[in-house]
Amino acid sequence: MYRSLKAWRRGDELGGRLQAADSAMHLLRTLFSLERRWPPYYDRLGTQLAALDAQGWPPGYLREALLGLVRTGDPTLQQELAARVEALMRARGYGQVIDAWDGTYSFSQ
Repeated sequence: MYRSLKAWRRGDELGGRLQAADSAMHLLRTLFSLERRWPPYYDRLGTQLAALDAQGWPPGYLREALLGLVRTGDPTLQQELAARVEALMRARGYGQVIDAWDGTYSFSQ
């Protein structure tokens, strides 16, 4: 998401959208890994998102957020999603990983 937001800030819509779509793939790998599962093939994803319910996503939110990432790459959506993922990672005990980053990035505008 970081690269996408940088592209958007430079006015590069194509780069912003493509980076956001790429981020969706990495996000899925991360979320399924938290559940100790391999991510499904994309054509099976719709039926497998329920495996992530334990992460506390509101019903339908994750599906719509992923569609939003690949459709529009909306920076506001990316920031919202990044905040939710950060909270999830901290709740799962990965706060030290987030805190170890040197602060040279920011998901906020």
